[in-house]
Amino acid sequence: MGEAPKGPNQWWLKGTAIVMGFMFLLSAGQVTSSLLLPLGMERLGSTEWEDVAGEYPSEGNEREQNEWREGEIFWDETIDYWEAIIDSGIFEVSAVFSMLLVLLSAASIPVLWNGDRDLGLKLASGWLVGFISSQIITTLMFYRVGFMPQYSEVGDAGMQLWFDLTETFSLTLSLVQIVICNSCLAALLVVVAARSKMPDNSYDLESAFHTTDS
Repeated sequence: MGEAPKGPNQWWLKGTAIVMGFMFLLSAGQVTSSLLLPLGMERLGSTEWEDVAGEYPSEGNEREQNEWREGEIFWDETIDYWEAIIDSGIFEVSAVFSMLLVLLSAASIPVLWNGDRDLGLKLASGWLVGFISSQIITTLMFYRVGFMPQYSEVGDAGMQLWFDLTETFSLTLSLVQIVICNSCLAALLVVVAARSKMPDNSYDLESAFHTTDS
């Protein structure tokens, strides 16, 4: 009877546990930002242009007055854009997904570290699916609002066409980036699954046809 073959290197699972630790921190950071950013935007939205640029220069020259009015329009349209983002529900959706990712990553770390391959990889795969879903959904929600504010100074047809093309290009680029980056993570999980798999036969039995006479 031959010797039992060595099992897979457990550091494949332990290394994945370390990676999931970083993913836990990433997810926790997303929860924090999803909760704090709307608060900061609401506080910024309550700020008037006069608080930023000072009072209207009623005694100034025509150029100074025009610049002040143009700045006020720009400020108001920027605030309207951020309020539209808040009202779209992007941050609520991001917070829910991030909390789910926190739970999945936190649960996967001790499971993978202790060598429970099947459950650990399922939790890590669930995290990846949730992460991809959150990115795609929030990107599409952002696209509905607009990746950039549409200022009134962009009024002619040529500039509007350029603006629309830029938005479409940004959406395409974002989706391609999501696919490429997460494909690398998926490939990593496939490699870990293959490298950490136990061999089918626990022992390599020597064939009776190869016994030698003494």
